[in-house]
Amino acid sequence: MTARATWFHERGEGERYVVLVVQRSSGSEPPQRIDILADPVHLAATDQIAKIDDGYELSYRVTREGATAVPEPGAVHASVR
Repeated sequence: MTARATWFHERGEGERYVVLVVQRSSGSEPPQRIDILADPVHLAATDQIAKIDDGYELSYRVTREGATAVPEPGAVHASVR
């Protein structure tokens, strides 16, 4: 994760640092979906997302628990470099 994400996480404020994931559509269509993943350091530590050396490799499925969307390994795949 980035040094900034780690900084927030180590201070118990990881929920204040988020990663925006935009699953783009083809052409000029609006995005298929947009997800906000809070505390990526925690998500990586609990194997909900994976960190690679030169970026993020995100693979997750969003489920609902009450009013909160929770990432799970699986369905959405994105690579950020």
